[in-house]
Amino acid sequence: MPIRAAGDGSLPVSGADDAHEWTSYIPFDKLPSIYNPPSGIIATANGRITPDGYPHSVSMEWEAPWRTERIYQVLESGRKFSSADMLALQTDIHSEPDLFAAKNFLNAIDHASNPSARTKQAADLMRGWDGRMLADSAAPTITEASLRELRRLLLEPKLGNGPPERPLDTDSEEYNDTETNIVSWKTYSWLSRSVWIENILLNHPKRWLPEKYPNYEELLTAAVDAAVSEPQAPKDLTSWKWGVANEVEIQHPILGKIPIIAKWSGPGVKAQSGDGYTVKAVTRLHGPSERFTADLADLDQSTMNIVTGQGGNFLSPYYMDQWKAWYEGTTFILPFSTKAVAAAKTHELRLEPGR
Repeated sequence: MPIRAAGDGSLPVSGADDAHEWTSYIPFDKLPSIYNPPSGIIATANGRITPDGYPHSVSMEWEAPWRTERIYQVLESGRKFSSADMLALQTDIHSEPDLFAAKNFLNAIDHASNPSARTKQAADLMRGWDGRMLADSAAPTITEASLRELRRLLLEPKLGNGPPERPLDTDSEEYNDTETNIVSWKTYSWLSRSVWIENILLNHPKRWLPEKYPNYEELLTAAVDAAVSEPQAPKDLTSWKWGVANEVEIQHPILGKIPIIAKWSGPGVKAQSGDGYTVKAVTRLHGPSERFTADLADLDQSTMNIVTGQGGNFLSPYYMDQWKAWYEGTTFILPFSTKAVAAAKTHELRLEPGR
């Protein structure tokens, strides 16, 4: 990991000249590390891995702690876990920040002076929600749309408006207008933005409350009302499915543009459960490229799958043979020992140099 030539690397420096070029690397024994923690658990999920006072710059920004916290929450239950349990955790779609926000929106609507009938319907859909970002659920979509409107109501008075925002998908993806050098409420995007919202919902700071709202109950109610009144919101709120708002497209960049061949060159556009704050981190723009579990009690029972398949030719039977497992949350045994590999193989391909 490179070290900044000047300062401790905690702040951005000018790139206009060579005054702040990298000079060397952090010594291996000085890198962030942990060995045999008492809990027996090591989890990062892109969260912060450096302690307070760490002297070197490893990253300018860390992911919010939600996914890491969820991993610890599950693994600290005290029970034994199998490879199947690990796969279930890898595909876990519980979103704590979205559930926390939904509860706050619901409480606000219940105490607001005059919420609309449509806003009350949105509250009823959030009322029984358990926090799972299910593709066929309306509650996650309403919650995410309401969070976006809440950010607008909080930030627009301070930062102004700008060009159209990206389509609704998930709160955690980076989005900015740096190409146009336009500052607006939409440019307020960083990996811990959800922590700011959490602090707003927890503390109701007076300095953040827009002048036109007498209290936070009315502000949060207005955010939900704006969300369910926007053009993309369906007439029937129960049909507003999260999987469509958070759909993913996986397709060959060239063959996918040929109508006949596109049917076989990639899965195309698919609705999906989960979001950027679930252990199964998926948005319109990213997702896991591989799921792997090492069974240290029996390495021959380890599992792995990738997104589509290992064949590079779209006519190959191995081109898409792992897609169903990736999409539906199943996997494949990955044999380790020579004996297990020999027993599992169905064919063998040898590449030998010409004689």
